[in-house]
Amino acid sequence: EKGSLENINSINTSGFEFDNSYGIKFSHKEKIGWYVKYQHLSTGGAKYPQGLYNLIFNGNQSISQSIDLTQTAFHFRKHQIIHFGFLKKKLSIGLALGNILNEYQGSLADGDYISFQNPYIWEVSSNPNIILLNNKTNSLFKNGNSIGLDFKYKGDILKNNSSYLDYTIEIQNLGIMYFHDEFSQLNNDTSFTYSGLSIEEIINFENTLDNLNNSISPNYNLENMVQISPFILNGELNLKLEKTNFSAGLFHRFNSNYIPKTFVGIDKQINKKINLGTNISYGGYNEFQIIGKLKIDFKKSQFQLNLLNIPALIPSMGKSLGLNLYMQWQIN
Repeated sequence: EKGSLENINSINTSGFEFDNSYGIKFSHKEKIGWYVKYQHLSTGGAKYPQGLYNLIFNGNQSISQSIDLTQTAFHFRKHQIIHFGFLKKKLSIGLALGNILNEYQGSLADGDYISFQNPYIWEVSSNPNIILLNNKTNSLFKNGNSIGLDFKYKGDILKNNSSYLDYTIEIQNLGIMYFHDEFSQLNNDTSFTYSGLSIEEIINFENTLDNLNNSISPNYNLENMVQISPFILNGELNLKLEKTNFSAGLFHRFNSNYIPKTFVGIDKQINKKINLGTNISYGGYNEFQIIGKLKIDFKKSQFQLNLLNIPALIPSMGKSLGLNLYMQWQIN
């Protein structure tokens, strides 16, 4: 179970990210360089009250008060994004152009709720706002596109032979999403009282389903829509003392049911090739996390493996586990 059965209106957050990226970078100490990167980004997230989770997985027998649905929201998306731009020394700046393959998002209105007069009579007050944008599988031109700004700057605060203190500020894909006029939208008032199905409705179940579908089916939208893109904001502070590096920062993915994440970490250079570290964070989709990191350098290539939510290796201590793999090659 996720959360306590007692506090049914506490808010939970769940989600996932799959980021598959390939890129190439050409840089020079004095001249302006350039970069290009292809990114296939899939994310999904949801905010929901504990009572809604209990209702779905445990039933309503133990629920005696209304479930507040005000903050309930979700999203699922698949985007293809091309990043390209220029870089010089500590600064890089460029554009992000995207094809939107899928974009599903929704939220409920203030005051929406579910209450139970008894286990068999449900009173539902709901005003959902849901957008469904599907992929055009055989078309180069998709139902949605995006354009955004990429920016990264790395600056020094203190620096000497064996130690330094620096910072990084990064923004990815700050811009807009543009939905063309081929998406569906559901924003109907679906308030109703449910007390089961009559014998006639059960006998004519096909007609019952058709009536239900007609009452809640989304409308086909004939107008374009513009939204803020799901951009990333990242800020990090690093202190290196000989072979040990300390870090702290803030990371947030906007428009994604994401909790702003703060983190602190430590890395140790074991030898010329191996670096080990750990990171403790709060926020994101899973709130509290402990991360283990392994970085290996081979001449002109670098590999980094991150093990997310280490306590979940013991089943009784966690509900989620993840891996990140980064690979980088230097060509010159």
